[in-house]
Amino acid sequence: EQVVSMYGRSLEGMSYVFFITKKGISKRLPLSEIERLNRAGRRVLNLDEGDEIAQVRITSGEDELLITTAGGQGLRISEKEFRPMGRAARGVIGIRLSDGDKVISCEVVTEGRLALVISERGVAKRTKFDEFALRHRGGMGVKAMNVGEKTGLLVGCRAVADDEEIMAITSRGRIIRVAVKEIPVLSRTAMGSITVRLDEGDSVADVSVVSPDECGEE
Repeated sequence: EQVVSMYGRSLEGMSYVFFITKKGISKRLPLSEIERLNRAGRRVLNLDEGDEIAQVRITSGEDELLITTAGGQGLRISEKEFRPMGRAARGVIGIRLSDGDKVISCEVVTEGRLALVISERGVAKRTKFDEFALRHRGGMGVKAMNVGEKTGLLVGCRAVADDEEIMAITSRGRIIRVAVKEIPVLSRTAMGSITVRLDEGDSVADVSVVSPDECGEE
């Protein structure tokens, strides 16, 4: 077992925890179900054999979400498509996957931000959330990036603002820092451009967003 997500901000105004697994199973859990947790924790999702949690998000109850897959698909849905469930529930299908595909991200659609996607070969772009039409749960979504041999699979999707930076972590332990405004804004079907230059045999493993108030002085 391993830690997959961590939340360090205020829960004021938040009402639910939204889970999605790598196989596309989603669940909306009321925050009241996890009050007064102790160090032993509580089980909050029953996983199918071979499945793992891909992403966890804290939501207000009124949010829309963009689910993204390694194969370059994106599905925008309202969290209201998922009725609240108790801790013992398995969840329901959030996104339907093609053979061999998996969920890599779930981001809250936020006004004033764009969806940044990045692939394992360092190709990235930003796309307006408006390019993803609102759909119902259980669909396959639409193209979020045109992936292929030059890009590799997607490894991350983050909601970003112009004044932020990203830190890409590679499989060989390097960290590359890039200003968001340097990453092009392209359509959702575009491939993107090389943003993270990698050594031979290295690849992007994950990406984090750094806000201005978290940067501090150099």
